[in-house]
Amino acid sequence: MPLIIFTHILNDLPSSKFPSVKFIMGTVRLGLEIPSAHDTYYAHNGDSFSEPISASVRLTAQKEAELHGLADVQVSLVLVLSTTTQDEIQRKQQLSNRIYRLLSLNAPLNTVQPTQSASTLEQLTLCLPTVLSDSRVGYSPEEGTVYKIPFFLPVPTNIPPTTATELSSTTLWIVASAKTADGDVITTRQDIQVIRRIVPGGDPIQHTRTYQTSNVINEVTLTQNSETSTRSKLPLTAKISLCRPARPTNRSTEFKCVAVRGLQWRVEETTRVFTRYKSSQISPENGLSECEPIEEASYTSELFHGAESGYWGTADNPMMKNQPTREKDSTIEIPFEITIPRALALAAEVNLGCYESNPRPINDSTAYSQSQDSSSTMGERIMTVEHRLRLDVITSEDTFGAQDKNLVDRKPLGTARDTSFPIFIVDKAPVGCGAVLLQATPPCYAELPASPPRYRPGV
Repeated sequence: MPLIIFTHILNDLPSSKFPSVKFIMGTVRLGLEIPSAHDTYYAHNGDSFSEPISASVRLTAQKEAELHGLADVQVSLVLVLSTTTQDEIQRKQQLSNRIYRLLSLNAPLNTVQPTQSASTLEQLTLCLPTVLSDSRVGYSPEEGTVYKIPFFLPVPTNIPPTTATELSSTTLWIVASAKTADGDVITTRQDIQVIRRIVPGGDPIQHTRTYQTSNVINEVTLTQNSETSTRSKLPLTAKISLCRPARPTNRSTEFKCVAVRGLQWRVEETTRVFTRYKSSQISPENGLSECEPIEEASYTSELFHGAESGYWGTADNPMMKNQPTREKDSTIEIPFEITIPRALALAAEVNLGCYESNPRPINDSTAYSQSQDSSSTMGERIMTVEHRLRLDVITSEDTFGAQDKNLVDRKPLGTARDTSFPIFIVDKAPVGCGAVLLQATPPCYAELPASPPRYRPGV
């Protein structure tokens, strides 16, 4: 049955948004009523939680007799991955730059449809009520009698959120299908936005980078406050460890101190597309590994940039006497905040942990004869999205008088450039969601009335 379902719905995959599409056989119509978005929740300790999707299947017919013999309705949650090539990305960028210089755009633009693949994440079967009148919710002369069958669709917590980048995008569909008494298949689908929300809490996130060839900076530790980070603001702290914060000069009346004059940073977004193979596809001859996805493509783009100017030094620096400093050591702490532009459409963070270990790909070759390449039939395609902060540290060497502590000379030092740190730009969960993850037992949901039993003929 699943192969029949997707043969009818995936032959023509749209390239952008996925509206609800109805396939009609005879006078029976099949529709879906689902929410536009669904949230999944994650904690920093690895716990996760997702409520089922509360939705309904709508059956419309002019006469109730037309629904007799209709098979059970199959409902599926489907993940669709769309990918393009770097050549196509560059072509679009060049076209975007040229379009402002063109006076007219009468010539048609040739676009390349992205390669698409799909896999089933969850599937359930809805038993049609024996007495359809109990499910009747309305009537109209144009549509006929409308019957509604509610259901709860479980949502795995290890699924990627809905996201889109230049290289790839993920979309999630809810698909419903049923077979009539004549053998015809009626199908409908509708996309749903899945949002991955992080529960506030947990320790700050730290990453350290060492400068092995520098004689000015020993290492830099970047700390992100996960408690106060939001989708629009990222509070960060750069802890800079100096090799020699202060040293004497050839003159006994002077000494030198290293100071930080500013930070320059750039935020980048990297998308990677992998192919993951199952155990049944692995053999000693092909050298494939089930545990190691193979990277097929990657693309990195700079989203925005900024700078933090000022003057920071250690306790040995005379210019720090009016500023709060810690005990005398070789470190400098610089708190700063990154504000994400409102007009910037950031992709959601996606990592390999967002995918279930045993996917159920759709293997019907006829369903993807026009949009899926041959390599995707060998394994499951997955994508990851990460954001990184590239940091430049600007330093100077200041000379002071030993007696009066006045500034005598200042010499710029080499800038510690292009240090890369991962940062996390996530959607925050509402306050109080953390208590759900801490419960020892899962929450209870209202159960649907049990379907009538099925009796064998003659029993």
